[in-house]
Amino acid sequence: MIDKRKIILIIIIIFIIASIYFLQRSKTDISSEPINITQVTAESDRLSLARIAEKEEKYIRAPELQGITGYLNLNNTKITIQENIGKKIILIDFWTYSCINCQRTFPYLNAWWSRYKDKGLLIIGVHSPEFEFEKRRENVENAIKQFGIEYPVVQDNNFQTWRAYRNHYWPAKYFIDIDGFFVYGHFGEGDYELLENKIQELLEERAQILQEKINISKDMVKPETDSPDFNKIKTNEIYFGYDFTLEFIGNKEGFKPEQEIVYKLPEPFYRKENIAYIEGKWYNGNDHMELRSEAGKIALKFEAKKVNIVAGASTDTIINITLDSKPETKKQIQIKDNTLYNIVSLSNYSKHELQIDAQKGFQIYTFTFG
Repeated sequence: MIDKRKIILIIIIIFIIASIYFLQRSKTDISSEPINITQVTAESDRLSLARIAEKEEKYIRAPELQGITGYLNLNNTKITIQENIGKKIILIDFWTYSCINCQRTFPYLNAWWSRYKDKGLLIIGVHSPEFEFEKRRENVENAIKQFGIEYPVVQDNNFQTWRAYRNHYWPAKYFIDIDGFFVYGHFGEGDYELLENKIQELLEERAQILQEKINISKDMVKPETDSPDFNKIKTNEIYFGYDFTLEFIGNKEGFKPEQEIVYKLPEPFYRKENIAYIEGKWYNGNDHMELRSEAGKIALKFEAKKVNIVAGASTDTIINITLDSKPETKKQIQIKDNTLYNIVSLSNYSKHELQIDAQKGFQIYTFTFG
């Protein structure tokens, strides 16, 4: 006789086995797609981690902007490096507005911004002032308008970002890739094709990582800008602030910090080339000299094509420029704002003797040459 209890037990076991089978099959069918997605994500993460690890061996992570005292061209908002990692490639450009070397690079920076800003390039101009007057926000704003700068600009008045990047030059450019690594640096003017190639290279990497389809033209921008032949410029930049120069002016009195000193021009025969000489009563400031007598002079024997001065005035004034003591070369320039003024433009690189006749209140910071 068949034991009914055994039959019931067998039926229950069969039911349990069948239930487990169907549940397992159902689970497999439902989870098949998520498993594939997880595998893809894991592969993507693996490649990403490998890329980052490789870069860690080659590069350093870009420092964050630090100690920023003003944000311009940003509609009263702030900007950081961190918030753009994984989104943009970044070009950090250290500049100061009275620097002629910086000014000659702006046409290229503006052209790169126009061409590549919608393809993933972010330019951040870091304005680190060389002179005290360049710390004023309104002066930087005026310079931004003058040079047509539309990309974001931050004021680094205390040089905290400058020091974070261990920078020493105007202009200086630092390239940051999509992963936030500092991958390339360039100091001074020129090499524009090389720099644009670097922009294109980093944009292509960005597009590949983000799986974006963008068309990057391989031709180069060619804006108009002055490109001096530095091999033919024989006169170095000359500073008039006692904290800024390694060389004394030619006068025997030299610099006397925070004092008013009466200077006298030596006869032309005794003046050396590429050294500035002055006449009159001048106040010796840390970054400039100011004429305190009613009239004064600056004399310089130089070899270049162009001569610029960074200058200003306590009140609007006129300076007279004469070359080689020839009256027909004499011209007047009005000095008002603290900025860079071109005072000589010649057709070729050559030697000349320059004289500036100035009035009380004239401030001279530096000579630069082109």
